[in-house]
Amino acid sequence: MPKKTSSLNISYEPIPDKDESSETSREPTSHSPRQPFLDKGARKMISIVIGTFILVGVIFSFFMSQRDAYFQDVIDERDRTSVGVYQTSQTYYSQDRLSDMRQDDLKARGLTFPYRPFAFEKEDSGVVTLILEKEDSACSGIDSMKDLSVEGGECSDGLSADVPQAMLHINTSKTFQKIIGFGGAFTEAAAYNFYKLSAAAQAKVLQAYFGDEGIAYTLGRIHINSCDFSLKSYNFNDVKGDYKMEHFDHAVQHDQKEIIPFLRAALGETDFPLRLLASPWSPPGWMKVPLSPQPARALSDEGVTAEGEDTEPMKPMTMTGSSIPNGLIASPEVMSAWALYISYFIDAYDTLGIPIWAVTPQNEPEFAAPWEACSYNASFERDFIDGYLGPQLQKAHPGIKILAFDHNKDHLENWTKAMMNEVRNVKQMESPTARVMSPYVDGMAFHWYGGTGDRMLDGTYGYDAVEKAHNLMQDRVEIEVSSEEQAVGLDNERSTHHHSIQKEKKSKILLATEGCSCPGVKLNSWFRAERLGHDIMYDLNSFAQGWIDWNLLVDHTGGPNHLGNLCDAPVIASEDFSRVHLQPEYYYIGHFSKFIPPDSVRVQSSIVGNFNYQTTVHPDVHEGIELGVFPCERSSRQMWKWRVSPKNPESGYLQLLVSVVIDEDNAEGTTDKRQLRSDKGDDAAPTFRCMGRGDDNRQYLRLWDCFPPALDTNENQKSEDESEAAVTALLESRKLTLQKEKVSLGSYKGEVFQLVEEGSEESTDRMCVTVSRSDNGVQSGDLLTLEQCEPDSASDSKDSIKLEHQLWQWDKATGEMIPLSSLDVSVKGNKKNEHNKQALHPFCLTAGWPYLSASSFLTPNEQTVVTIINEYPSDTYVLLKDKHKGSMWTALNGKAIQTIT
Repeated sequence: MPKKTSSLNISYEPIPDKDESSETSREPTSHSPRQPFLDKGARKMISIVIGTFILVGVIFSFFMSQRDAYFQDVIDERDRTSVGVYQTSQTYYSQDRLSDMRQDDLKARGLTFPYRPFAFEKEDSGVVTLILEKEDSACSGIDSMKDLSVEGGECSDGLSADVPQAMLHINTSKTFQKIIGFGGAFTEAAAYNFYKLSAAAQAKVLQAYFGDEGIAYTLGRIHINSCDFSLKSYNFNDVKGDYKMEHFDHAVQHDQKEIIPFLRAALGETDFPLRLLASPWSPPGWMKVPLSPQPARALSDEGVTAEGEDTEPMKPMTMTGSSIPNGLIASPEVMSAWALYISYFIDAYDTLGIPIWAVTPQNEPEFAAPWEACSYNASFERDFIDGYLGPQLQKAHPGIKILAFDHNKDHLENWTKAMMNEVRNVKQMESPTARVMSPYVDGMAFHWYGGTGDRMLDGTYGYDAVEKAHNLMQDRVEIEVSSEEQAVGLDNERSTHHHSIQKEKKSKILLATEGCSCPGVKLNSWFRAERLGHDIMYDLNSFAQGWIDWNLLVDHTGGPNHLGNLCDAPVIASEDFSRVHLQPEYYYIGHFSKFIPPDSVRVQSSIVGNFNYQTTVHPDVHEGIELGVFPCERSSRQMWKWRVSPKNPESGYLQLLVSVVIDEDNAEGTTDKRQLRSDKGDDAAPTFRCMGRGDDNRQYLRLWDCFPPALDTNENQKSEDESEAAVTALLESRKLTLQKEKVSLGSYKGEVFQLVEEGSEESTDRMCVTVSRSDNGVQSGDLLTLEQCEPDSASDSKDSIKLEHQLWQWDKATGEMIPLSSLDVSVKGNKKNEHNKQALHPFCLTAGWPYLSASSFLTPNEQTVVTIINEYPSDTYVLLKDKHKGSMWTALNGKAIQTIT
């Protein structure tokens, strides 16, 4: 059967075998195919060329793959050496404890990126570029996030619009204060617990605080004589009337039992100099004003009752408790003896190889505590420093620094002013009057406590006072004390007009010297850790130069404390002292102390979050929290509604839109237990909080329950001095009923109004909600006050500036309350000139502070360090834009702290 062919009927001559001898020229025949265009030699050459190209392509592809792998290794190496990310988070606490995070680590925690994180790059040309490695993202580089810094835009192709995002700007060219360090207190309680531990547990404590793998403490605090965290009261000279200190125990034998060995162990572990601050809680009892059976009775400076009053016998004075206003006997003999006592204490420690860096004259001078205490008012402490302690230390220990105050930060500004005096009619001065700081005061010390008795407010406010204290110390001049004045003191006359003046300004110290959570121990309390981290960060952002925690170590109850004042600590000894537990507070402190060494400087940075107006996230703010303005972050802490008053429909209250849920486990030390609620249970009512008044101590507006629950009828739960009328009066005094009054601003179309206190709208002294202001315009963290209203006809002057701070724009759709002073709008409704623009981002009325906070530093070796706290319960992505290094992505889990180096 014939073979079937195609219809084209094409056939080819068989190709002869490859043979050099047969390769001769042949003429085509009629039955053979047409001669090829190229001869066999040309075809061979083409084959060689094509093969060469293929081979080159294969080699090039292999080279490029190796190049990519090489540069990937370079990037990975840069990740390890140039950018480190360290996180402690609540959700992943078992893994995340100051952990060095890799990209895979964050992905394992549900954090994925549109770009490769952890890398900066700066090209040779100086152009800053984002490091490569997009991951399935259509976003067009860094410019896709440009709106986030102002309008809060999202990179929707890479990150879901529902995912919280933030922008953090860093400028290392703008520097602020120099950091001294971080540390904790070597109390007798801490030393006692340390020596009850096993050898392995002792080694763990030393390594945790002072070792290479620890959190690098460089500051310590010790108590002169006993404190409440001692086993009992003690001192080093209890011989009454020994004004020359002939019986002083120069061997400080009590401290040699455990405190000094503990200090030596720490000094032996650390590679850094350990600066020690010494503070007395009380002098020996014989130096103190006898305590009256009626402590409220007014006493003169000499400790005797005023003439004509009933003179009951005074109780013999001990180290515990104090007369008020001043507990130290105001006689030259006693005050000189007490200054000499402190000097001898410094001598004793120095002889034992433990040098003291600085002292405070008195721990918590405003508190006549039931434990070791000695009250001072500000002028009394100033005179004691100028007349006695300063001259004594200048003579015996000229290198020792004196830090005044050492109490709650909300009074820091007033005490800083008290440490100054006016100098008049001095020829060397450019002006006839100037503020002069005491020649012996090297700075101010302060504590984190709120001072209200409500432990939930510790570490929440007073940062305005810290910054104002810093500004006061920057504005002062120095006085030079003559040799005669050093020898004889100032005779308590403060005749500073005789002092010579130095034109140059010496740097003054501003140091946080105590903070801890009380009462008792709460294992793994994230609330306490978060609050402590917040306080450290906001102190540093307010020009503090360091932060000292309280006890380095307590037992499982929070002691020992010989008066039962039990408190928490970063490290807790187990009940049998066989091991120790590191609390979340330990890691929060470590995010600062481990990465910010002494002599680092704080640099300019700002962070703005975007939480998409989520109403399902409770704002988590306690009653009594102060109200301020911060960059708008679209969060439940910045969403407000108008609540009409049930008594007057023309008036109302400014209420947080989202209810507050109170966690009773965190309601530590709350004085009014009736305020505690929970949303659990069908009968539980939501707790809504409103703008309310301040108090006599601080006039700034605060957050209070809009309508507090009814009084508890169980008499057993009422305090002895509590009455329904008194509580009702207290609650009424907190309320702030307001009226909204619209204000017209020329061509400006937005709705703007003043918040006027009800009852004052018809009077000449109309009171308006006002943003406390500074010469630099509205600033992040500015607080709210009630001040006399400015008329909307105010001219373009100081009155018009004040009016801007009283005008509010309310976005009803989002609930945001924006002060006009943070917008680029004048009181006339016109755009401000660019050089007058007061904010790069609108500010919003905020309950407490934003969910996202950050601080940035430059270390002595020029390394940038950024610490971010996320109090929001969900994960947050952050784009860092460093003005000099470039940009990079990071992300942190909800309820977390992260440090980037």
